[in-house]
Amino acid sequence: MKRITPFLVPLGLLAACGKGEQVHHAVIEAAGAMDVFCDTERGDFIYVGDPDHEEGGPLDGTFDVTSVVWADHGGVDKKIASVDWGVEYIADPGPATNDVGGLLDMWGRSERAHSGVDHFVTGRRDMDIELVLLDGSVELWDVRGTHLVTAEGVFGAGISGDLDLYASDYGMSLDLRPEPGDEITLQAYGDVSLWIPYGLDLDLEVIADIDWGVTVSDLGFDDLVVLPDYVHAVKGEGTIPIRVDVEGGAFSLFVADPTTPEAR
Repeated sequence: MKRITPFLVPLGLLAACGKGEQVHHAVIEAAGAMDVFCDTERGDFIYVGDPDHEEGGPLDGTFDVTSVVWADHGGVDKKIASVDWGVEYIADPGPATNDVGGLLDMWGRSERAHSGVDHFVTGRRDMDIELVLLDGSVELWDVRGTHLVTAEGVFGAGISGDLDLYASDYGMSLDLRPEPGDEITLQAYGDVSLWIPYGLDLDLEVIADIDWGVTVSDLGFDDLVVLPDYVHAVKGEGTIPIRVDVEGGAFSLFVADPTTPEAR
């Protein structure tokens, strides 16, 4: 399957839906940033980890941020003007570097219905991300860190680290690249589809929805229990615990391409 180009799809959809929009782009100098935080009432969020932004890369120490303020259903200009949004780098001064452990902070508040702001961010691949989206979906691409996400849907590929992800409506579709010691907790309403490379040291437990069922590919498990509403699978010492709770959708586990994460 072809990989989606993250920036083109949302902007194209906005145009196709006939929404009024204002597009704001900024390159933010934030060499000390260790965390990204976004709290948005209405809108989507995408984060892309790019090696050009890593140490020694041509964009070292920067974030590329595109914010799209949008509205529809009449009175578009007034709705856009009423959206309170922003992007801010909050430095955390340290004694040696004078810029250690800073935060890239983004937000959006929509005073009127049918309006909001989408944020699209490119930065380092090693980054902790915390997101709270009341009405919108999250995509994470090629990023490792501690990720805490609440959104309507959670999607992406090349994701690793300690994950605590919650999807309230649209489920999840994720290509995960966990490493020993990573802890993963997923809760979702809607279908959950996971792609994980073969042969990893997993301890996978799934509480599934019996009305929707499960599909489980063998990832080289030593022990495997598959029931209509429950899955438990262990490989080796099980140093990568994965806990999944699914309601209102099916659970599916597939073998990922070992070298190239792809969006499904």
